[in-house]
Amino acid sequence: MIEALETPKLISEAKEKMGKPLLEPREVNRVIFVGDTHTAVDITQTVFDKFYGDSDLVVFLGDYVDRGETGVENLGLITSKFLEDPSKLIMLRGNHESPLTNPYYGFLEEVTEKLGEASYDSFKEF
Repeated sequence: MIEALETPKLISEAKEKMGKPLLEPREVNRVIFVGDTHTAVDITQTVFDKFYGDSDLVVFLGDYVDRGETGVENLGLITSKFLEDPSKLIMLRGNHESPLTNPYYGFLEEVTEKLGEASYDSFKEF
């Protein structure tokens, strides 16, 4: 499992890669779409364990955080897989990753408690 303290570093690395073209036109046969994992690190890990290896592309549709206490870790797990092979994983931002939503559903508080207030900026910009 990804530790909360690892996540800001992963996000920083991913932001660098996301600034570059990642997807070349290519044929894909098996695409997995994953939506609304909302802090469920166990569900996210199950998706990777059961489907990632056999798929050509995995698309996370956002809403990785809020509604639980492991949003930082869930986002870290998805980001770490992205960094392993950016051409195989797409991360879309959901409404729960928005700075407009974060104060209301718990993610801002989670980041502040686990990593300190200054760390929130890296999540906000991601």
